[in-house]
Parts: sequence; structure tokens; C-alpha cells
Amino acid sequence: MTAPRVLVAGVGNVFLGDDGFGVEVVRRMAGDPVPEG
Repeated sequence: MTAPRVLVAGVGNVFLGDDGFGVEVVRRMAGDPVPEG
């Protein structure tokens, strides 16, 4: 059996101040390893 996959969606607009929060979180998470479980 394969492990389930996780999708993290960062919704926002980087050009409108705090609306880009979700996008920035995903950018920072992209470089970090994901723990098992």
C-alpha cells in the first residue's frame, strides 16, 4: 500500500500585502523535509 499524499495550497496574492501570506508559507515549507506520519 502506498502512503497517502498531502497537498498544501497557499492561496493569496503576493502583490496585495497580507493576502500573500499563504503563498509565503508554502514557499518556506517547500525547502523543509516533511516528517513521516
